[in-house]
Amino acid sequence: MLPHSIRSELKSAEVFGLLDDSSIRFTRSPSGTSGDLAFNLKGNHSCRVEYWAEDPNGRPSPGAPLTLNCPNDGKSTAIKLTAEGLVAGIPLTFRITVWPKTLNALSGFPLEFREAQNLDKAQAGFLVIARYVAPRQSNEIYSFQLPKVVSLAEVKAKMSASYDQNEAVECSETGPASEPPFPRISSVEDAQKRPLHGLSEVSTDGFGRAAAAQHPFFATRLVQFYEGIERQQNWIWNFKWEGAAANFETFPPGYIANLSTIDADNKAVILKNRALSNVIPSIEVGARSFRLTPSILYPTEISRYELVLKTADASRTVLRCQYTIDQDALVIPDNHYQKLAAGEYLATFVFETNQIHFKDGAAYPPWLITAQDWIHFKINKKM
Repeated sequence: MLPHSIRSELKSAEVFGLLDDSSIRFTRSPSGTSGDLAFNLKGNHSCRVEYWAEDPNGRPSPGAPLTLNCPNDGKSTAIKLTAEGLVAGIPLTFRITVWPKTLNALSGFPLEFREAQNLDKAQAGFLVIARYVAPRQSNEIYSFQLPKVVSLAEVKAKMSASYDQNEAVECSETGPASEPPFPRISSVEDAQKRPLHGLSEVSTDGFGRAAAAQHPFFATRLVQFYEGIERQQNWIWNFKWEGAAANFETFPPGYIANLSTIDADNKAVILKNRALSNVIPSIEVGARSFRLTPSILYPTEISRYELVLKTADASRTVLRCQYTIDQDALVIPDNHYQKLAAGEYLATFVFETNQIHFKDGAAYPPWLITAQDWIHFKINKKM
C-alpha cells in the first residue's frame, strides 16, 4: 500500500480550481472502524464523495462504493464528512467530485485520494507465499520463515519495481534478472516435522477453483492447477493455520490481455504465444526499433513490466528493458537497439503483480501473493 496519495482523472486541472488538494485529510477513530474526511473548497461549490475499501475483505467493497453528500447550504467551504462501518487496517480510496453550483453533478470534476496504510507497524516472522503463473494456470504455495521479524513495509519494498519510476524506460545489457524475493530455499527452516510451518488444507475458489496438493518433488511446497479461471471474480483463499480454519479474499491477478506490434512490412501482428516450443512466432524487424502495444489489467501492485531479449537458443540474455506502466507503446531506446547485431532473438514480454494480505490480530501470518504472465515471440532483425 502507498502513503496518502492523490491522482486526478482529468486531462486538465479544473478540479484544482475548485478544491484545495493540499487540505485533504482522512483521520481514523482509535478503533479504526470509522473516520473523518476533511477538505477545503475554493468557493461555495457543490460536492459529493464516493469511497470504497482497497481490499475485498474491507467495507464498503470495491464493487459497491458508498456515497457521502456534502452540505448544500451555500456557505460551507470547509467540508468534514464521516465514514462509518469500516474494517480496521484496510485502507480506503475516496473519489471527490466537485462542481460549480450553477451546474449539476454530471458536470463535476473528480479527484481520487488514497488513504495511507502504515506497514511499518505491521510485523511478521513468517510469510505464506503464493506464486501464480498465468500461462500454466498453476499456483505454488509455501511458508517462509524470515531470519528475523521485519515490517511489512520492508516486505513490500522488496516486491516493488526496482527501477527508477521517473524514467519511462530503463535498459540493461548486464545479464539476467535477480532471483525473486523470498525463494523457498532461503527460508529459515523449522523442524522437519512441520515443513509448512502450520499451513494445511489450502484451497481456492472464485478466480480459480482447486485444492492444493503436495508438490510431487518438494515436500515443503503445495501446488494447484486450475482447469479454468474466472477473471472477473475475486480470489477466495481457504486454509488452516496450526489447525484453525481461516479464509480471506484478494483481487484477481493482473494479466496481459493483448500484445501487438508492427512488422517490417508495416503489418499489424498480434502476439499471444505463452508456451516455449518450436513454433514460437517470429516477426521481421528493421534497422529502427519495433514498437509493442500492450493491453494489461492490474488491480494490484506491479513488480515487473519488462521486455527481455535472449540469444536465439535462449542461452544468454542480451538486453532487458523495464518500463513504466503509463505508456501506450513500448520501444527499445535507439542507443540499445542499434547495438543488436542482425539475426534472430528470443523475446519475452513479462508482467508481474503482487498483493499482500494481512489482518490485525489474525492467528495466521501475512500472505504475499504474486502473479506472473508472459508472452514469447522471436524477432529477426534485418539491417
